This record gives sequence, C-alpha cells and structure tokens, in this order.
Amino acid sequence: MKNKGKLAALAGAFVALGVVLPGAAQAATGNNLNVPFADQYSHLPRTIVAGDCRETGLNQEPDLAHSYIRLLPPNATGNSEYIWKSTVYTVKSTTGDVWHATFVFKTAAGTPVLTVKADGPRMAPGWVRKKLGLPFYYDETRGGTVNITQAQYNSIALVDWSGDC
Repeated sequence: MKNKGKLAALAGAFVALGVVLPGAAQAATGNNLNVPFADQYSHLPRTIVAGDCRETGLNQEPDLAHSYIRLLPPNATGNSEYIWKSTVYTVKSTTGDVWHATFVFKTAAGTPVLTVKADGPRMAPGWVRKKLGLPFYYDETRGGTVNITQAQYNSIALVDWSGDC
C-alpha cells in the first residue's frame, strides 16, 4: 500500500508540473520530408526525434506501432477529414511534454497544397508510466476537418512531417 501511495503522489506531482510549466520544453524540431502520400495515407518511415520526444516510424515496428496521417477525399462542400494516428513518447521530461505535429501536403513538384497542425497528449516520462503499470509510449488518434478542393486533393503526392516538443 505504501508504494501505491508514493506512485500516486509522484503521478500527481507530474500532473501539477504539467499544469504550471508549459509543454514546449525544447526548441528542437525533427522532420521527415517528402514522405509518399497514396490511397489516403502517409506513413511515417522513420522515427522523428525532437529534444526529449519521439514520434515512431515504420523503423520501430514490431516493438512500437508506427504513426500515420490519413486525409479523406473532400465531400461536395469541400470539407475533408484528417486522422492522425501517432505513437509518441518522451524520454526525460518533467514538465509534461506535448508533441506538436505539422503536416505539409504537397504536389509531386513540391508545391504546398495544405498544412495541418495537431497536438498530441501531454506526456509523462516513460519510467513514470512504467512504474504506474502503463506502456512507456502514448498511442493516440486525433483528427479534424479541413477545407480542400477535389483538384487540390488529387494533386497531393508527398507529405512533409515535422514535430517539436
């Protein structure tokens, strides 16, 4: 019982720190550029590292699921949905890091068509999560609506992935 109380206090301290201190602890940014977009999907090929944080790519499987972004074709009014499935973690933070993702959808020639930004969860360090009996990583799905024409959507061939934490 004593250990459970200590773990609860430790978890509470990290939550409190996350509320008091902002999540953007590092200025570091990582990216994967010109990632293919096909059949509504772009799959992160290799893990992005930004400071203490990581977003996992295909190179981490089978141990960790890879991240992807899906962009659905627009409806008749030009609304499209994006779904970002991420596996993220932090190796060190005591401030509750947040992964800030940016996706730039581009033509084959590199012309930007659409930019999507999304934030992941507030993260405690992996060792804290393990002590609480949780996986050291966060598997999250986020999404939203964007406006894009059918012609713009049809022109997308590549996606620049970038993230900071």
